[in-house]
Amino acid sequence: MAGSGTCADVCRELGIECVSFDIRDGKDACNPSTYKKLGTFDFIWIHPPYWRQKRYTDSRFDLSNCPTLEGFLSRYFALILHSTDNLAPGGHLAILMGDYEDRDFGYCPLVYHTQRLAFATGLKQTCTQIIRFSHGASSSKKVYKSSFIPGLHDVCTIFEK
Repeated sequence: MAGSGTCADVCRELGIECVSFDIRDGKDACNPSTYKKLGTFDFIWIHPPYWRQKRYTDSRFDLSNCPTLEGFLSRYFALILHSTDNLAPGGHLAILMGDYEDRDFGYCPLVYHTQRLAFATGLKQTCTQIIRFSHGASSSKKVYKSSFIPGLHDVCTIFEK
């Protein structure tokens, strides 16, 4: 879920080792084989696509293309589970997600589901949630003309293995 590559850019600028992949590169983050030979990490950051809010690819494996919320949540759980499997003991998983209003379903409490699914893998929340207001985003190499998520805010929740 590398998106436009901002996270990898920032890691490079700071001299932090980064493993980054995306569905556009043929990597399905919900498939356990994607994680083979990666080893374990002290920190994993994920910013999954929101169910049906924005379509990223035509791939049937793309989380944003799941036909139902239940299907999305099943695959989202697999993503969190596989990320957890690749965390070192005491490692941290940070997930950036927000709630939104779906055109047909109505209100989607994805932050609630994020916590529920992470707790189901045995992770524990380590601190209060961090609120990110979406008034546009930029890094030293990229500037975005509009907010990535067209809502007021999203939430970063940090979990520990």
